[in-house]
Amino acid sequence: MNSDENFRQQDIRIKCLNSSDTWIPFPDTAMDLSVVARFEEIAAVYPARIAIKMSDDQITYDELNRAANRVAHEILGRCGPAPEPIAIIMRLQIQALIAILGVLKAGKLYTAPDLQHPLDRIRLMLQNAQPPLLLTNDAQLNLAQALASDGGVVVNLDTPLASAADTNPGLALSPDSLFFITYTSGTTGQPKGVYCDHRAVMQRVQRYVNFSRIDDHARLGTTRYPGFTPRDLMTPLLIGGTLFLHDFQDADVVRWIDWLRQERITTFGASVSLVRQLLQTLQAPDLLPHLREIVAGGEALQRSDLALFQSKCGPQCCLRSSYGMTESLGGCVTFLMDQAMTIDGDRIPAGYRKDGFDVLILDDAGNPLLANAPGEIVVRSRYLCLGYWRQPELTASRFRPDPAGGNQRMYITGDRGYLTADGCLMHLGRKDEQLKIRNYLVEPVEVESALLALGHYRQAVVGARPNAHGEAMLVAWLVGGPDMPPASVVRRKLALTLPEYMIPAAFVMLDRMPLTPAGKVDRKALAPPTIERPEMTTDYRAPTNALELWLAACWEDVLGIQPVGVDDEFVDLGGDSLQAMRIISRVRAEIGEAIYVNAVFSAPTVASLANYLKRHYAPDVQRAFDVALAPTVAATVTAGVGSANRSMETIGRLRQIYRSNGRQLQAGSAADEKNPAAIFVLAPGRSGTTLLRVMLGGHPRLFAPPELWLLDYETLRHWQAAQTDGRSYRREGVLQALMHIRGCGLEQADQELDRYVRADLSTQAFYRVLQDAVAPRCLVDKTPSYIRSIDTLRAAEVEFHDARYIHLVRHPQAVIRSFVAAHFGQRDGLQDNLGITERELAEWNWLIAQQNILEFQREVPAQRWHRIRFEALVNQPRATAEILCEFLGLEFHDAMLKPYDDPKRRMTDGIHALTSMAGDPNFHAHDAINPAVADHWRSASDTTSLDAETLRVAEQLGYHQEGLTRGTPMDEDAALDDLVTQLESISDQEARLILNASSGSVS
Repeated sequence: MNSDENFRQQDIRIKCLNSSDTWIPFPDTAMDLSVVARFEEIAAVYPARIAIKMSDDQITYDELNRAANRVAHEILGRCGPAPEPIAIIMRLQIQALIAILGVLKAGKLYTAPDLQHPLDRIRLMLQNAQPPLLLTNDAQLNLAQALASDGGVVVNLDTPLASAADTNPGLALSPDSLFFITYTSGTTGQPKGVYCDHRAVMQRVQRYVNFSRIDDHARLGTTRYPGFTPRDLMTPLLIGGTLFLHDFQDADVVRWIDWLRQERITTFGASVSLVRQLLQTLQAPDLLPHLREIVAGGEALQRSDLALFQSKCGPQCCLRSSYGMTESLGGCVTFLMDQAMTIDGDRIPAGYRKDGFDVLILDDAGNPLLANAPGEIVVRSRYLCLGYWRQPELTASRFRPDPAGGNQRMYITGDRGYLTADGCLMHLGRKDEQLKIRNYLVEPVEVESALLALGHYRQAVVGARPNAHGEAMLVAWLVGGPDMPPASVVRRKLALTLPEYMIPAAFVMLDRMPLTPAGKVDRKALAPPTIERPEMTTDYRAPTNALELWLAACWEDVLGIQPVGVDDEFVDLGGDSLQAMRIISRVRAEIGEAIYVNAVFSAPTVASLANYLKRHYAPDVQRAFDVALAPTVAATVTAGVGSANRSMETIGRLRQIYRSNGRQLQAGSAADEKNPAAIFVLAPGRSGTTLLRVMLGGHPRLFAPPELWLLDYETLRHWQAAQTDGRSYRREGVLQALMHIRGCGLEQADQELDRYVRADLSTQAFYRVLQDAVAPRCLVDKTPSYIRSIDTLRAAEVEFHDARYIHLVRHPQAVIRSFVAAHFGQRDGLQDNLGITERELAEWNWLIAQQNILEFQREVPAQRWHRIRFEALVNQPRATAEILCEFLGLEFHDAMLKPYDDPKRRMTDGIHALTSMAGDPNFHAHDAINPAVADHWRSASDTTSLDAETLRVAEQLGYHQEGLTRGTPMDEDAALDDLVTQLESISDQEARLILNASSGSVS
């Protein structure tokens, strides 16, 4: 919401709720009265005015007052004046209002169970309330007598009463007298009785009257059951207006519209479901010229509801969402909409707080959260209900004193939401409706809003059901509208606005939503999805060879769908990143080679994945599946770099891709306040950065989590939006860091991360969260993507005070060979996109990285820069670590030399059963620092010459050209030349290391 929205709300009130000149505010002086005293004052002022009307039956204020007095005298004659509950067993009708007022005049409190509930449930309510009397009529006499079998006396108001007195009983009732008990579902399914006093009801009426500017000529229509809506029932009776009742069991919406038109209703309140049906049925705006306010509550309004309202209602009318709960006597925040209202995003706001109420958003520890950060909604007010009838422990857990003191209390709602910067509440549903999908927290309302925004559905409900592996998957139940597309099209449309984990895995089409007796969607009655292949834009095509047959069977088992055609897209079948991991895990076990989850998204059908495997894993596929390979598929991938022109052109394209995926730092950018110093390890992938990171993590003064991938993005929302398809592994380093810092599990870490993302925290601010949490330890960030863009590197200088940089270099031939052996180019799918070999991608990735690092090095003071050679790191780990600690101003610790100890502290395991640590997938193939890996590449038969620019940069980094171009071990003269070249280009510290190691293998 923008900062002007509060003013916009006032404009709508003036335009649509500007009633006649007779309107005066509900007076503050009335707040010292009971509801009974206020009603008797109004009845004396307007004795002949119609108080209540239902169909052809109506009653004046004087008649209503006298009838209620007769009931009150009957109750007093039977029970005396002691405050106690009286049950009203009637349907919504004038007689029920007479009974309510009679109970109140007798100094009692009433409870009116919803007669749509099962008999056993009503019995539970009455067992809790323990009423000595049950007021009923002929229509419900049998029911009342059945309920009275557990205790209580039945009084039939259709028979002559013992007392004929119709004068006011004259009891001295204060605003603190008890008013009613109403029952709502508890978390265990047992009804819980919420009770309140007259003061809360009077304040509820006051805020309704003063907000909606209801005057004594108002004609308020309601359909709700009397046990739940003292606002609707009491408001007109306490200002001299007329209450119009309609049978809430009437399912004919056309009759609802006729009733609104014939009775010239000005303000109408109903559940969201009923309002939606009414608007869908309404034919033209001029049908309801007198209606100026529709109040919809009970559920969240949807953007399509606003569009319906704007097309079906006139300019004199406004639509108002009302968010509240029984414990606050209804709406404590509200949001007004008119014909000109536009909504940013897919959700209708719950609204702004009303007078007398504050709304807070707290985290699980009870601490206030930042704007836009979701948490639990807490309502603070003097006018909350008193608690739960005869349930003191439950009352104490949900109603709490205000920590600030005073006469206000706080109600813990159990709802989730967030406040915008200007104080507008966005409701996200119940905490117990919040879904956990693959360790992501999903708010169903967000997905529902996105589905409705597509314009294909009238209603959408999103929930979770178990998939074929017993894990929660997201399911959408939809009531169709015009031109419904196939599920595959819907998924692709949703992918434009939602992250992958929020896209439903299954869609279930319904003729109508099942409803509870209260008119809300009955989520428990929603049918589970089937295992049938969903509607697709492509026709089914069967597998044609052993590889496709095996892959199709694998997909069917993992996705829980049959049959899977070879042309069916993975995401169109409801596939997600976790299921992609399962598929890749099975493929890896079958062919015996490293393969990345991105393969499923790069080759998203069975047919294309089969071709992908034949192209990149030719020998293994042929061995495992006996599949004939085309010559182009079996071609070597170890050819050297092509022509200079081709190299320059492709390097340029690769640079552009890297630049577009990295930070876009503006000229002159400067952070308002820099973060404390951090350490950044700079090197391309396969340079040994994981080993160095884990060694650093062994130092008690350093905190070195796996790759964070943060510096590439300005905000956490940008960061999360990029973790799509096969890149979800990029969240794992941050989650590992939070789990380690907080000493918590994955779920709690994910919840905390989700709060920061929703608050749209900048990555700099989130770095500060991590840094403050681990202080006085220094944060180490080892993320190879940073060196792909010079602007990303510069962001470290902009946002961190005196950042330190460790440049880890490794022989380019060693990096290239490791890159190819690990099929590292497939991790981001760049090789196929550029039409180059994996060998070429490996070399150019190394070259671009080193060029960026060397350029950036010139911009950083020398005292904050340190270069390490991988060859020295594994051959002389102690000396290398000692010099590194000297650079960082730290004492050396022996634990740095034991990187395979304490995997939990070093964060060298994956966070999920199907994932490994982000970084080197072969890290656990060793159990100690191994010097042999430095020269392992020299024995390879596929080592080829390097591009001229690669040779130049490698020599600049100290690698002698003889050692760069040869694929065999160097002779002694060449080794000596290489050693001299290195000594000329490096620091004194590094020179000592190389001289110490010169008796061994020279790099």
